[in-house]
Amino acid sequence: TVTVGRQPNTTGNLVLSATSGTLTYPTTKTFTVKTNVSGGALSVTSSNEAVAKATISGTTVTITPHVLTTDGQKATITVKSAAKGNYGEQTATYTATVNRGTIQITAEVYTGNYDGNSHDAIKSVTTTPDGTTIEYALGDGEYSSTVPQVTGANTYTVSIKASKAGYATKTITETVTVG
Repeated sequence: TVTVGRQPNTTGNLVLSATSGTLTYPTTKTFTVKTNVSGGALSVTSSNEAVAKATISGTTVTITPHVLTTDGQKATITVKSAAKGNYGEQTATYTATVNRGTIQITAEVYTGNYDGNSHDAIKSVTTTPDGTTIEYALGDGEYSSTVPQVTGANTYTVSIKASKAGYATKTITETVTVG
């Protein structure tokens, strides 16, 4: 009796277009299955869906990053080709490194001369992405959601902090001068 078994998982039977990559929340990333010698049905799993989820459509794998609190977290994406014909189940892996998104801040500061009135130190703030939480601190003061007021002739520093889940908190410092 001669028994010929299926070829086991062998390098080269299932080849991906890339074996690693870095994603920045919330942008997805794709790679493809370049070679599937057995022609077995493809499936995909993530070792840590709290970091990144993976889906497959045809031969294209899409990785979707999750909201994280620190950069550099990793998930191993495993692509499987089901056993078929002379081939056993084949696997190949992709290492996804996920970083938090970045926030951009632009601010327009108050400009003017002393007139005895209080003025908002910051006239407007724009952030990308939308929906960030904005806080302000005058000098070395505590952060607050209230725009600080300036009155007397002086130079003031105002820190603006923007935060949003899935994004690295961004802080900028602006100088406000009342003449």
